[in-house]
Amino acid sequence: MLLRIQPIDDLGDYFDKYRLNQNFFTKDELEQQQNFMMVRGKNYLYIGGFTDRMKHGMGLLISGGNVYEGHFQLNLKMGKGYHKFSSGAVYVGDFVNGKPHGNGSFTYPSKEIYMGEFQNGLIHGSGIWKSPKGDRYIG
Repeated sequence: MLLRIQPIDDLGDYFDKYRLNQNFFTKDELEQQQNFMMVRGKNYLYIGGFTDRMKHGMGLLISGGNVYEGHFQLNLKMGKGYHKFSSGAVYVGDFVNGKPHGNGSFTYPSKEIYMGEFQNGLIHGSGIWKSPKGDRYIG
């Protein structure tokens, strides 16, 4: 995949078109990062911070139908983030080493919701599961 890395002066329509309306950071905060760049390729767009040619800091990543908005550390999702999967599922919460880890919520395409603990990308620990009909399971 050929990627084009370029510094940009203004996010312009990119930010407004792809923004997920989450409040992890503002457009101004994103633009004020050191080494703020945009990387584009076929079915790939990253707008955010870079260090040593790796995603680092706040960023917006669109790849293969997935959209991630949040923090990166040395190319990995790290810290708070919002990930909308191509399936329509959405995870909002903590990331460690690129995977959901810590507290978060996962909304399935069926609109079932799990809110609770995650470990290494998997549901782990206590949480609450809600069905679209309003059923709740706590455990």
